[in-house]
Amino acid sequence: MSITDINKTARTPGSQHGFTLLELVSVLLIIGILSAVVITRASMSLDVTMVAEAEALKAQLRYAQRRSMTGGDPWGINISGNSYSMFYYDGTRNTVSMPGATSASRNLGSLGISVTGAIVSFDSWGRPCTGDSGTSPRTSDLTLTVSKGSVSRTITVTKNTGFIP
Repeated sequence: MSITDINKTARTPGSQHGFTLLELVSVLLIIGILSAVVITRASMSLDVTMVAEAEALKAQLRYAQRRSMTGGDPWGINISGNSYSMFYYDGTRNTVSMPGATSASRNLGSLGISVTGAIVSFDSWGRPCTGDSGTSPRTSDLTLTVSKGSVSRTITVTKNTGFIP
């Protein structure tokens, strides 16, 4: 290799070959941000429909609790299989339509969502009770599980207070 060959391969002031350090860092930063977003989205396994239905069930429980505290009769939710319905008790269980619903029961099976079965009624103090009549307060917290596939949400109704976080 002669000196003339080296001069041919040397960069001349006006020519550009390759990328600047700023361009490389910018591209790596953009790739890093995009991969973080993709990984976060891929690892997020919550099903939006399941979460929405769990929140709707919590709202229905709170509504039944309020009705029990403001009316004279115990109100509650009967969860059976993959569906639930609201009721009030005046000697017999009377199923009523839930607020914002067109039918008396909500079927979650068609959405692929399951709920652990239970009957929860509330007494005039808003305490969760066993059975329909609202006369036997629960001795422990009630835990309901709403699930779809391997993803689940837990709803807890606190004994003595009826607090639903």
